[in-house]
Amino acid sequence: MAAAAGSVWNANSWHWEEKSYTKWSKEYLQSHLGGLNLLENVEDFSVKILPTPTVTGEASVSVRKGKTILAIDLAVKMQFEALVKRPDAAEGSSRKCRGEISVSDVSAESIEDRDYTSSAKLIDVPLPEAEAMSSEERQKALKLVKGKCMDALHASLRKFIKDLQEAESNSERLQADKAQREAELKRMQEAEKEKGEEKKAIAEQQKLRDREMKEEAKQRAAAQPASSPQPTQVEGQGSVWNANSYHWEEKPMTQWCHATLQERFATAELSLLEGSTTLKFFNVKVEGEASNTIRKGKKLVIFDLAIGADWTATARDEAGVFLADSRGRLEISDFSSETLDDYQVTVQGDGKVPPQHRIDNAAKTELPEKIKVILSKFVEDLRARG
Repeated sequence: MAAAAGSVWNANSWHWEEKSYTKWSKEYLQSHLGGLNLLENVEDFSVKILPTPTVTGEASVSVRKGKTILAIDLAVKMQFEALVKRPDAAEGSSRKCRGEISVSDVSAESIEDRDYTSSAKLIDVPLPEAEAMSSEERQKALKLVKGKCMDALHASLRKFIKDLQEAESNSERLQADKAQREAELKRMQEAEKEKGEEKKAIAEQQKLRDREMKEEAKQRAAAQPASSPQPTQVEGQGSVWNANSYHWEEKPMTQWCHATLQERFATAELSLLEGSTTLKFFNVKVEGEASNTIRKGKKLVIFDLAIGADWTATARDEAGVFLADSRGRLEISDFSSETLDDYQVTVQGDGKVPPQHRIDNAAKTELPEKIKVILSKFVEDLRARG
């Protein structure tokens, strides 16, 4: 076993230290097993693992007196697709079936001795008759999966243990990673400080603009005939005391705007990638102010809001079988009555593997137009309120 490399504080890796490798292990197995070819053109059959296997359990590495101790207890579930060539059809044409492989009790010792628990089974997926394997072909595919494919999978698990040991024992990499993390943290803190000061200045400027805008609105409303409404004005109705809504009256709408936007984003289910992926929002937060101003029966809608939310998206195939999921963050800024069509939408994704990157890219390209529909309806409803 390779020599251990503890943290920077742990000189010569002498003291007992335990480090979690659960996240690293899950990402490694998802990345290296997803899309793995287990069998290529053996007896006209080919088998590959579909993207984003499910990995559960824990993994950690402990060091003591320069020695490494691996503590791994993982389980992996993955779907596979088997193809068989059709000798009577055109080049490249094949029939297929799908199944599931489960591997449990995965540890460094069980991989070395190959005594972990593994199983494989076929699953029913609706396919056109011309594309579906016959019953005999399905059984032959399953037999190959339980035999030769398990050998290929075992080789990948052995490489996982080897790469985990190398990742832990590489002291130069750990030192470089630490230096990089410290540099990135310093840059982030400096950027956040600058951004915080910039945000504070912008907020003060915005408050000043809001006051000026409201004062100008009052002056325009008082000086302008009722027959010449402003572009953002709609018919309004004041309070009971305000006969014919003639007098200047400002109604706060901040609470309504916050509650309405939070509810609409939290309940939205948006479709991406031609319907194969469903995206939802959570942790929705709304900031800013809004009001409806009424004078001479006319309403002036004023608002300046910012919206932030986390999102999660799940992709499935035509049969509803899980393919991948990803998460990210949505930020909407400069959403105001002055910039109705010029607000800023920022979408970030946290994907680590290619199937998740595909979802992240779709969110970045498709979400802005879908967000526009939600915000347009919100503005319409805000203007319609008394």
